[in-house]
Amino acid sequence: VAWLGEAAERPAAQLARTLREQSLRVETNYENAKLKKSLGQASKLGARFAVIIGEGELASGRYQVKDMAAAMQQEIEAARVSSYLKKRLGKGES
Repeated sequence: VAWLGEAAERPAAQLARTLREQSLRVETNYENAKLKKSLGQASKLGARFAVIIGEGELASGRYQVKDMAAAMQQEIEAARVSSYLKKRLGKGES
């Protein structure tokens, strides 16, 4: 979970906690890092997906979910990120 801007720190931590409660492995940056650095770290760790939360995403209520292997990115409603990831990872229902 990559967050951009201080306003996104708390929502990112909440999302990470929710995903962990649903048995998904989650890494997050613990400092406000540039997006390129955060995505580079996700790639090094072998992450299948990266969730990006910034000011625009907070305003729209839709987070960016990047498929690291396919290099494609989608906007997903914040409340649906967990179910979307579980479905894509084959770990649950839609």
